Amino acid sequence: MRIGLTRVAVTVAICLGMALHAVDASSQGRRSVPQRQATNAVVVKMAGDQLVFNPPSIVIRRGQTVEWRDQSNQLHNIVDDAAKATNKADVELPKGAAPFDSGFLKPGQGYSHRFTVRGTYRYVCTLHEVQGMKGEIVVK
Repeated sequence: MRIGLTRVAVTVAICLGMALHAVDASSQGRRSVPQRQATNAVVVKMAGDQLVFNPPSIVIRRGQTVEWRDQSNQLHNIVDDAAKATNKADVELPKGAAPFDSGFLKPGQGYSHRFTVRGTYRYVCTLHEVQGMKGEIVVK
């Protein structure tokens, strides 16, 4: 009986550890890209050897989510923070909006951000900013 309880306790501990790890990873905004996107999400891809966001410019409604997907074979990030950009003029935030930073995304990972403040957001991949990897989102 004691061995059975020990196995149950170990199984519960493993499951709890996996659940906490999943919560920690999701709190960072990074995740593996699912096969289906959220119904109102607009997808921006980073694919192939081109160092671009595709599409480079989008218009969305306030409250919509943008999902970036790294479908390339390189690390990328999505940053809208002038303190982290090579050229501060490459990024822009509307008044009242907080900057966002995806952290480094490995191939196959994605990052989502919900936009609640109207205005123009200009963002970069800091790893490829000098090569022109820049994007823009206009929130109506």
